[in-house]
Amino acid sequence: MPIRKSVKEIGKQSSVYGLGRIAVKLTALVLIPLYTNYISIYEIGILALFELTEVLLMALLPLGVFQGIWRHLTEADPKQQNKIIISGFVGLFITTTLFITLGYLSIDVFMGFLNINPKYLSLYKIVFINVGFQLGIQFTLQLWRYEQKSVQFIVATFFQFLGITTTTILLITQFNYGLNAAVFGKSIILLPLFIISIFYVLFHYWVKPSFHVFKRQLIFGLPLIIGALSTPILSISDRYFLNIFLPLEQVGIYNIVYKFGMIINMLLVTPLIMGIGPFMYRLKELTKEHNYFSDIMFYYSVLGSVFVIIISILTMPMIALFSTEEYLVAANIVPIITVAYLINGYKTFFAISIAIKNKTIIVGIIATIGIIANLILNYFLIQKFNLIGAAWATIISYFLITMMYYILAKPMTDIDWDMPRILKSMMSLTISIGIFYANNQYNILNEFVCGFSILGIYFILLIFTKALSQKDIESIRYIFRKILFKKRTQTSSS
Repeated sequence: MPIRKSVKEIGKQSSVYGLGRIAVKLTALVLIPLYTNYISIYEIGILALFELTEVLLMALLPLGVFQGIWRHLTEADPKQQNKIIISGFVGLFITTTLFITLGYLSIDVFMGFLNINPKYLSLYKIVFINVGFQLGIQFTLQLWRYEQKSVQFIVATFFQFLGITTTTILLITQFNYGLNAAVFGKSIILLPLFIISIFYVLFHYWVKPSFHVFKRQLIFGLPLIIGALSTPILSISDRYFLNIFLPLEQVGIYNIVYKFGMIINMLLVTPLIMGIGPFMYRLKELTKEHNYFSDIMFYYSVLGSVFVIIISILTMPMIALFSTEEYLVAANIVPIITVAYLINGYKTFFAISIAIKNKTIIVGIIATIGIIANLILNYFLIQKFNLIGAAWATIISYFLITMMYYILAKPMTDIDWDMPRILKSMMSLTISIGIFYANNQYNILNEFVCGFSILGIYFILLIFTKALSQKDIESIRYIFRKILFKKRTQTSSS
């Protein structure tokens, strides 16, 4: 049974643009062995606070304008599209410059708030500059996403990954720059990409910008700022509270190990968001004709569960391979963080109807409640349970936010999300992971033998609970037949 065209299109977009984003995110993983062997745990804690600032600013400074541009490009005729793009670009350039200037003037306040040692002042200033560079680059990348210029997108993001990784490695290993390398390695690569991005936009889209057009983009996008901030706050606010209640070395350990839990976000959740994002802004309404989104969500659930199981199996070996012995103490947070990001991905589907109906204020309300809940949870759970408390605060917060998206978005669409099927998938995952950890505690079977056996148990449970329908099985068979047919064709032609 062939997969529907719309499902294949979204899957293709998720794969293509997700590949580009993976290249950027991969930098954090590739550099872990270097950081853990050449930089002290204390300075890795400082790096975590730098990353906290960078992630928050990258969520705040776009002001929701990217989504505003997408939304208005969909409704505009070709003559107006350049004005929409250039107005957004110039407006963002001005607002970002103002924000970063204010950041420079109040940098002592930032450092005091995060309890960063004053000797890192010069490095912290570079963090702000890097954010400006990244935002300029992101404008072009987001534009290419909308225009489906996949080749340019992947080349630019891969060059960014390769350049930052190579430069940082050289600065640490050849010049012994330590923590400085993690900051300056970005600047060296981001600056030329930033300049290229500016010239590209001005050359291809220049017309006289309009403040009125930029204002319309802001009106649409501003309510999304809190939503954009919710993800980084939920991802990194725990570092702030860990920094209050525990030594900075513990922040460094948590920050490194947390990145292993984010693998699912890098390989699955972010590609999903990248694929659906521009696609949903082209829709005029969401009706029963779009029930294929329900199928995509189920496939996401199954694939995500497989990721959770595999990452749980490989957690200890990965940490041992990519870092040092000191980081193994936090290995138990990885499966929790992985499941948290899996849950977070579901809200992408429920957000479609909110975006189409222009009810972006709902996103702000949900995000505000989620942020407050997360801060409260972090405050109490980290005091009581330390690192594992921070992980549980993350998963509970993502669950609350996803449930609010589902409840508030459901009346806006006729789509049947078939939640019982999703719950069966999550129940099957919970049982499978429970068996894996029970085996680890009592050492009944070899860890890897049991680990990969529970993949089979998970699918058996899906079939037993009838979560996996005959249509789904036929679709999987269809995919394999297409793959095998291509391989045979290539073999015979060679």
